[in-house]
Amino acid sequence: MHHPGPFRTTIVVLLSCVLTACASTTTPASPSAPADPVRSAAPPSDATTPSTPSASGATGQILDTATIGAPFDLAMTIALSKDWRPLYGEPQGALTLVHLGDPPDDTDQWWGPDIWLVDGATVHDPADIVSDQPATPDRSRFVAWPSDFFGYLASLPGVKVVKGPEPITIGGIRGTRIIVDTPPMHPIVWLKGDTSWMGGGPTGVDPASRRQVVLLEVDGRKILIGYADAPKTFDARLPLVEALFSSTEFGS
Repeated sequence: MHHPGPFRTTIVVLLSCVLTACASTTTPASPSAPADPVRSAAPPSDATTPSTPSASGATGQILDTATIGAPFDLAMTIALSKDWRPLYGEPQGALTLVHLGDPPDDTDQWWGPDIWLVDGATVHDPADIVSDQPATPDRSRFVAWPSDFFGYLASLPGVKVVKGPEPITIGGIRGTRIIVDTPPMHPIVWLKGDTSWMGGGPTGVDPASRRQVVLLEVDGRKILIGYADAPKTFDARLPLVEALFSSTEFGS
């Protein structure tokens, strides 16, 4: 995602950090918000500790999805610095990690990866996915999840493969990733049980982007981890995204 435009902020809950170390930079959580899945932790001592330029010496946090429940029912933990916040809500099975800017509540500065549970999901018909014309969500334009998702993605009109597919391991789970450049196009994925497609912002069209897509299978469930950004900022930010997932552990 580039910023809140590509996802539906009207039905996503922002989890404000409630840790003492973050009190000066965050907004208190709404009383109606679900339980905060972020708990404090001593900073890990190993060299793979996630960090950002503005988080030097910050108290570590652990995002524990076990406290989220139905909205994201895959057991997983991720170490976060104070510059990251999790977003979740509807649809079920979607979790976004946003890197904050300065000031933190300026959503135009937000960016970060999405984690989707894609069992039962569908993908946009490749015949008319590539377009810069506004459109309203239309489930009839989606088709069954392909047996080769990377082949589907790479074959879309105007898509250029930058790297991969290649093996990757996250949380001890071996998966596959690809990096591609995509033209302006309608969002790719419609999650099972959702009411409108993922992404697109107010126009229903994602801008031209560079994207990393990772597919994993965890306890028999398909997980898609996606990170999309403008090509000019993708390379600089990707190491921070990779640092997040170097700390990921699956299971309770």
